[in-house]
Amino acid sequence: MKYMLSVNELIGLNKFLCGSAEVEIRDYNILENIIQSCSKLDDSDKYYTSMAAIILYSILREHPFVYNNRETAILATCATMLMNGCSIHANDSELLAFARRIELGELTREEVRKWIFDHYMVHAFTVIEAEKHPDESHVESLLGHLTHKLWAVP
Repeated sequence: MKYMLSVNELIGLNKFLCGSAEVEIRDYNILENIIQSCSKLDDSDKYYTSMAAIILYSILREHPFVYNNRETAILATCATMLMNGCSIHANDSELLAFARRIELGELTREEVRKWIFDHYMVHAFTVIEAEKHPDESHVESLLGHLTHKLWAVP
């Protein structure tokens, strides 16, 4: 079973990163399209690299938020991977440089998927199984328990 972020959770990540009560959304439809594209993926994406690539590429190229698109894209991608028992094995500077190349239009979505596939790591656990309060979203649980482990550092 694949676990996906919702539009509200993407907004919540951006809100967390902005550190404010209000989030400025440039285009809500982009967020909906990202989630719809992820939901259309079949189960052949067993390492969730296609889903991660859609999230990372779409947020970085289409800028649905007014602020912190790069950070939101990276956090949402890593959260999605973690919720599905995987992570991206790269350090912060590698991730930021990679994100910048996507923003500049240097990479296609398929190249992004391949990079993620080349840098993923499967874990013997899934974050979803972590203790979660009933009124808490997957992202809130993830941020509360694993904020410092959103990507693996080699």
